[in-house]
Amino acid sequence: MPGGTPATSTLAVDTILFTRAGTYKITLHGAAEGGGGTSSVSQEIVIEEDAQVACTDDITLLAGGCELGQQKCWTFSGVAGAITVGPTPGSGEWFTSTAGGLDGEQYNDSFCFSFDGTRFIYDNAGRTIDPWNGYIPVEYTPPDDYTWLLLPGAGEGGETRIQLPEGAFMGVWDSGPSYDIISLTETTLVVRSKIVGVDGWFELTFEAK
Repeated sequence: MPGGTPATSTLAVDTILFTRAGTYKITLHGAAEGGGGTSSVSQEIVIEEDAQVACTDDITLLAGGCELGQQKCWTFSGVAGAITVGPTPGSGEWFTSTAGGLDGEQYNDSFCFSFDGTRFIYDNAGRTIDPWNGYIPVEYTPPDDYTWLLLPGAGEGGETRIQLPEGAFMGVWDSGPSYDIISLTETTLVVRSKIVGVDGWFELTFEAK
């Protein structure tokens, strides 16, 4: 479902959000068990109007408000455990960061949410830590057309979920694009996300910028 959120799904029944009016192609891929007999069929749908998102308390905390031009940015917290990694949600057996122990390139990243147009802006000051290449900073220019969506009750344990488009991420490149909110206040945001390509979980702690 390119242009939709989420952009792909393997569920038998799912709900896809298209935030912008337009014509979109949806493709169903099917295969026999084991991958034999792969086939696909596509159909175009027309979304008549841009999505209208109602203002909620969680949106106000996350995005700073619901007025035109308002947005709120989050950066990694300097506390111990700002990044924890483990095999199950909330576990930290594999890795737990120390106080102030992240790379400087991680502390200068900003993850911003705007209610206007539900825009998600990732400002990495030019470089991002590459988890697939020795955890070193690399030059990276994030796309500027990302959006976001809050899904109450969609988390693994019934939490509210931040849903970003396919390829978008918060905090670490090998997380997302779904983030379950564990705690959200005026100053602190704690989320959990699956690790991309690995059977494990991140827990990430951010502070308001």
